[in-house]
Amino acid sequence: MERGMPSERMPYCASSALRPVEIARPFFTSEMHIQTAIRKFGTWGHKKRDREKGSGVVGEEDSNVSDGCGEWSRRQPRIINGSGVQHITSAPWMASIHVQIYGYGFACAATIIHPRFVLTAAHCLFTEQLPNGVAPNVTVYMYDLRRHRGDMRPLFVLHTWGHADYDIALIELAGSVPLSMDDTAPKPWICVPSDDDIDVAKRCRAKVFGWGFTDYSEMVEPEHLRQLDVRILEDGDPGCHVPEDHRGVMCAYGTRRGSGICFGDSGGPLVVYYGRKAYLMGVTSHVRGMCSDAPATFVRVSHFQEYIRNFLLDL
Repeated sequence: MERGMPSERMPYCASSALRPVEIARPFFTSEMHIQTAIRKFGTWGHKKRDREKGSGVVGEEDSNVSDGCGEWSRRQPRIINGSGVQHITSAPWMASIHVQIYGYGFACAATIIHPRFVLTAAHCLFTEQLPNGVAPNVTVYMYDLRRHRGDMRPLFVLHTWGHADYDIALIELAGSVPLSMDDTAPKPWICVPSDDDIDVAKRCRAKVFGWGFTDYSEMVEPEHLRQLDVRILEDGDPGCHVPEDHRGVMCAYGTRRGSGICFGDSGGPLVVYYGRKAYLMGVTSHVRGMCSDAPATFVRVSHFQEYIRNFLLDL
């Protein structure tokens, strides 16, 4: 995420125009494995779960994931120049993905949407260059790229929907996201919007998060998570270069001059703050050019909220 000149911040919206998707938290008794790998980039295979009798969605004894989602708190910046993310409680939903392909490791960002699931960009996991089309070795860590917190075991990748045109992927964790011993600490998962309203979102504060290069020419990687205030473009804006059927995507650009999305920011969240909750409006997909300040393209999460909800409830 390249640096830029500071600009005026957008306000946090005081009242909520969104509602989180209600997702009951499933009780898991077995690991996920891939039944059919994707055959080319962007297409999704099928899933299969070996269950013990009686496993599935837990009823009243389990909590609803939408309860407590999107919580965050304001803390003083830990990076002096102000371009770094604040304390972990400012973005507790952040995760980093590490993929090993042919001995080469690279990272993407991801967002925790559930105690056992993170959402990221499909191109971080799937590539035609692999025999089965999917990265074989994937590991997720919570929050900090350099100083991993918690004991996150290797993951099994889920590719669940039949879309070939959208850069979005769901990953199941081998274990639940660890919770803080402090009951007052924010839950580490963000809200998935049941719908979105671009007109409302444009008036509210929006941010993107990631570990992308801060200087593309020097290939400089940040040690800590970074954030950038962005403005969301209206549907059909000429500055947003998307397919004619753009219902599943949206665009936004950095409010700092010369700032924008860069390599390593893929898969990260575009977050809009409604009231006292944070909503995952988009998944970082790509930007025109080499880390330019042109509007970046994001997969529109609300377009897939029904698929996400039905998938989790069907486990």
